[in-house]
Amino acid sequence: MQVTPPPLRASSLIRALCLGAASLASAHLLLGQASVGVALGGSTYFGDLAPASPLEHLRHLGPSYGAFFRAPLAERLRVRVFVQRGRISGDDARRESTRARNLSFASDITEVGAGVEAHARWGALRPYVFGGVSVYRFGPRTAFEGEPVDLQPLGTEGQGSPGYPEPYALTRVALPLAAGVELALSDQVAVGVETGSRATFFDHLDDVSGAYPDPAALGGEQARLRRELADRRVGPAGEPLRAEAGGNRGDASDNDWFGTATVTVTYTFAEREVDEREPVVPCYEF
Repeated sequence: MQVTPPPLRASSLIRALCLGAASLASAHLLLGQASVGVALGGSTYFGDLAPASPLEHLRHLGPSYGAFFRAPLAERLRVRVFVQRGRISGDDARRESTRARNLSFASDITEVGAGVEAHARWGALRPYVFGGVSVYRFGPRTAFEGEPVDLQPLGTEGQGSPGYPEPYALTRVALPLAAGVELALSDQVAVGVETGSRATFFDHLDDVSGAYPDPAALGGEQARLRRELADRRVGPAGEPLRAEAGGNRGDASDNDWFGTATVTVTYTFAEREVDEREPVVPCYEF
């Protein structure tokens, strides 16, 4: 049996139009407060090859730069989409306790993410916190005989060899967490500072995590290079040493993090601060 819909009354149509107009007005106000910005500063990481002190972290910051887009989500809440690129590095030579292990790495990281900011306002100051999710791409490398070498394809802890795990993926997911403060120079322009860290739930940003592999398992066309870079230990006089297979190469119980400290410059499209109250579109009763 065919069901005939009830006739559309004029009052229902007008109410629907009013609701649509109110939604468009709200979207217009929100987009009118949207902003774009750039972030410039430094990046660092925390892991097996990380510097030993905050001062050493500052001394060995890599460059970091990116851009972001923000739009109001609700009162005191903003959604942010961002892209950030940076460089991290670590070197056992920077710490006396690990110098004999003699490992080092550097990696460029490209990150794309989105999340929500909760912010307040104290006059011209706008403090905020941010949390979200991101996807990042990295690639640890080191220097060997004066040439850069990509570490992940070598499986320096046995990855890819029989009886060992598969090679780790170079594209991964992280949870970025950040805090910052902006200073409004005008209704449209603000400058700020932000510091943040990324929880990676992963322990091979530096290609160091678990145990020394059995050298006999590191075969293939690059067998010599795999064995040399899996175990680079040296003695007090610089003489090469060899670790026992299964001995600790890194701390597998502590995941790696990476982070940024940046200065931000933001431009808001609105010519003036818009009242965050919901716009009222009159709809008459019928």
